[in-house]
Parts: sequence; structure tokens; C-alpha cells
Amino acid sequence: MLRRLFLVAAVVCAAVATPSALAAPSELFFSEYIEGSSNNKALEIFNGTSAPVLLTGHYDVQMCFNGNSACTLTIPLTGTVASGDVFVVANSGANADILGRADQTNGSGWFNGDDAVLLRKDGVLIDSIGQRGVDPGNEWGTGLTSTADNTLRRKEAIEAGDTNDLEYLRSLAARGAILGLDRFGGTHMNTDANRIATAVALIEAGFVEQLHISHDGACFLDFLEGDTRFAAMGVDLKLDYELVPRTVVPALLEAGVTQEQVDTLLVGAPMRYFAASP
Repeated sequence: MLRRLFLVAAVVCAAVATPSALAAPSELFFSEYIEGSSNNKALEIFNGTSAPVLLTGHYDVQMCFNGNSACTLTIPLTGTVASGDVFVVANSGANADILGRADQTNGSGWFNGDDAVLLRKDGVLIDSIGQRGVDPGNEWGTGLTSTADNTLRRKEAIEAGDTNDLEYLRSLAARGAILGLDRFGGTHMNTDANRIATAVALIEAGFVEQLHISHDGACFLDFLEGDTRFAAMGVDLKLDYELVPRTVVPALLEAGVTQEQVDTLLVGAPMRYFAASP
């Protein structure tokens, strides 16, 4: 297993990082989800990039019903969404309040709380609510954070970096999200001890198959060399491509994570994720 880890790390280190790695979002994502009574359903898509994004001919929303991996409804998006703005697509049978905010409507049968909703660019998945090919029963999540009969909004405070907000992370995982715990080594935004504690809590909550462990320190970052701005920001990355097996894995084991769970984190979960990718 460690040999596989070293190989993956070496491939990652071969890439030269650029300043955009610390920039704002580079792609659109779902920012609000409405699953109300009857046809009162809508999706809000946010453009957090620095430029307008042309939707026509590139972006679509897909809906996959009742746990099926085949998505039988595709809605090509049309128009342009400005930087910092949102684009709302709604069911054409929704109430006047929803339709008054809609940029585009569609009259087909839409999702319920147990269906997966995908956002794609040029046929490539870039965001999802729920998990394609998985039937959660009636909904992902529970209560006011479930995907049935609720309006869900992304937290404005969660824009970049990583978080120790377990309530927020559990709500994402409960909706089928894959969580990337991929900032180990970057202690200017959070401590690795906090990251270990967060990972352990999520594993204990039953989400081990939805976590991906990685690190934020490649072998060499060209944009850090000779640039005093990053030192002033407190950026002190541990440039060690063996950081995960050398530091993170022992810390997880010491905290009570089993070897079987470590194998799931580093091998099983990534294999399942890529095998299920469209």
C-alpha cells in the first residue's frame, strides 16, 4: 500500500504549482437547492470566478432518479452568469415567488429528496447534490439539513481553505458529498492536529468511505521561491511528498483509527470514486 502512496505522491510533486492554487473558486457550483411541495423546486448556481461564464453550449444540469446511475433528465443551461452573480433554474410549475427569481425554467418532472442532481461542464461533472447511482431511501441527511422538503444553502463563510465545523461537514457527507481532507502540511490556515481530530470524528460518524486524505505540500512550489509575501502571510508548507504515510497515517492510528479504515481512506475510497465517475 505504501508503495502506491509514494507513487501517487511522486506524480503530484511532478506538477509545478501556480499562484492560482490560492485563488478564488475556478468553477461554478450549486449554492442553493429548493425541494418544496409539488413543483416548487429550483437550483441556484454561483459564479465565484473573476470573469463572466458562458453557459450556452457548455453547462447542463442532470437529474438521476431513484438511485439509478443513468440520468434521464438533462437541462442544457443557456445564457451567461456574471462574476459574483447567480443563475437560477426552476421548474416551470413552481410558485410565482420562485419563478420571479428564475433565469431559466424547465417543465419536466424534477427531483425529489432521494434523487441525485448533477452540474456538468462539457460533459464533465463539477458539482452534485446527492450521489449518482446511490439510493439513500427517502433523502440524504436528516431534519432541516436533509434533501427532502427543504431549502439548502451553502454557508457563506465556507469559501476556501478547510474547516473544523463538524456540523457543516456532517451535513455535506449526509447528502452524499465526498470530502477532501487535502490541506495537511499547510499550517497557516489550520493545524494538522485539528485536521486529524476532524478526520477521526468523521470516521467515527460513519463517513470513512466519503473521505479523501491528501496534503498541501508538494516537493517544490515555484511561486513560493523568493516571494516574501507568502512568508508574511505565515505560509509554512511542509514540502514532503511522504507527509501522508510519514506523519498523517501514524497520527490517525494513534488516535484510534484502524488499519482497515486507513486502507479505505487511501485506497478503497479513491478507487470507488474514480470507478463511479462518468
